[in-house]
Amino acid sequence: MTIIMKGIAELYVSLGEYDLRAEFLRPGDIFNQNLFLLGIPVQVNIKCLSDLEVLQLHSDKVAHLRKMKDESTLNTEIHKVITKAE
Repeated sequence: MTIIMKGIAELYVSLGEYDLRAEFLRPGDIFNQNLFLLGIPVQVNIKCLSDLEVLQLHSDKVAHLRKMKDESTLNTEIHKVITKAE
């Protein structure tokens, strides 16, 4: 999981021979969450519009954070995403 800490980027999704802008990423935005939430690897293209500072969280770290407090906001939000995916 990657969290944008500073800066702005554009996330693109490839569709055939075209790269389509899917969203703008700003501080606080998260991408690549499908890898640890659903176990689905996803490759995305990012175009930096400014210098970026990102926080990379490995799935083991997220699991550790989730175990610290069952009713945490992180657990609540992850549960919502997983429930929607099923």
